[in-house]
Amino acid sequence: MDDLRSSDARWRDEPNTDAPVDTGPLVYDLLTGLVSREVFDTQLTRVLERTWRTPTSVAVLLLHVGDLRLINDRFGRLVGDEVLAAAAARLRSCLREVDLVARVDASTFGVIVESDLRESRSEVMAAEVAHRLVSLFAEPLSTTLTDLAIDASIGVAVADAASLHADELIGRAELAVSQAAGAGDGFRFYEVGHHEEAIRRLQVKAALGRAIERNAFSLRYQPFVSLRTGAALGVEALLRWRDPDHGDVSPSEFIPVAEETDLIVPIGEWVLETALAQRAAWAAELPGLPVIGLSVNVSARQMARPGLVDSVRRSLAATGLGPEVLLLELTESALMADDEVVRAQIKGLRDLGVRLGLDDFGTGWSSLEYLSRLPVDVLKIAQVFVDQIGTSTRATALVRAIIDLAHSLGLITVAEGVETAQQADRLRQMGCFLGQGWYFSRELTVPDATELLRNLAHPGLAGGEP
Repeated sequence: MDDLRSSDARWRDEPNTDAPVDTGPLVYDLLTGLVSREVFDTQLTRVLERTWRTPTSVAVLLLHVGDLRLINDRFGRLVGDEVLAAAAARLRSCLREVDLVARVDASTFGVIVESDLRESRSEVMAAEVAHRLVSLFAEPLSTTLTDLAIDASIGVAVADAASLHADELIGRAELAVSQAAGAGDGFRFYEVGHHEEAIRRLQVKAALGRAIERNAFSLRYQPFVSLRTGAALGVEALLRWRDPDHGDVSPSEFIPVAEETDLIVPIGEWVLETALAQRAAWAAELPGLPVIGLSVNVSARQMARPGLVDSVRRSLAATGLGPEVLLLELTESALMADDEVVRAQIKGLRDLGVRLGLDDFGTGWSSLEYLSRLPVDVLKIAQVFVDQIGTSTRATALVRAIIDLAHSLGLITVAEGVETAQQADRLRQMGCFLGQGWYFSRELTVPDATELLRNLAHPGLAGGEP
């Protein structure tokens, strides 16, 4: 830290009048030794003013440490502080002495890159810096407990005639870093054409935190159906969001934001509690109802956070339902993570008696070796392959191979996105047990799902007959 303080002190010691001035105790961030947000804003204003009278150009880079909250929760705040200090040191190591680096908020660093237009434009230099940072932060950071890989996202904004004010340029960099975090591709430049998209993402992010309190979430239920008998053997709970200010927001739009902000954890708990409560309500309203399975999606973030097993146990106890009615659908990345917490949660769920399913099978990076070791009961065949049944020889062969493999391992198969009678017939002939999609039923509200279960419910899945 002393090295960082002396490095940044060079900004105070330089004789030129554009150097930042010591304005009191907020000049330095005590944890990282970097200058504070106040100094960053002041210096950026001065640099931008200098572009009015000299041939210089300016770019701002924001680097956001996306996993900081997860690190704090899992390893403690002291380790999180070590990550920030190590990230600050790594930033300084790859920048010029004239590039100002600051800690601009709890998990974000800012960099000002200034260049002489007679030598190199700032966008060129900023792109070079961003590439270096992406490579640099691909390597884990060392802490006293362990080496930790972090999810670093970088946004870049270059000053132009329309952004010669510090707050405008920083705002553009914030939009760019939000896009980079959502895309997961390292860094993004601010682009005028993407402004509305980025603004929308920030609006969704802001509104998402209030959605539970506003009762803005709801669940729809889509049945999965026996391909042999046509009976509904269970339903999948699907999360939907209608925001009072933004209307219906697509899951493809808000789920990535929820994952990025860790709001997926309380949202996921709400989905689990609400879906199980509805399943219990169906049992009470339809006393002759056979055991109908309930499928709920669980994100990789939920699997990586301790407490999922206890949450499932509490929700089952609150509703009086047995664990055999619940199927938790997980992604390949969540199931295959080589992580102590994930492994413990998988074991805890299995010990609890809950069924586990592998969602969108075939689109990830699983191998036969992995599949033989995965503690799952259900394979869901991805819609991208179901769509091509009968039109693509390769896709049809792949679906057949997945079904045969599942049979040999004693797993139940569910085909997702079945939309035509021809697809349903081919899947049944191949031996696929269950189908799900608009051919059988759209997503249903609670009253419509209740009526469907009243008419079509039939024992089967609970008896374990694949």
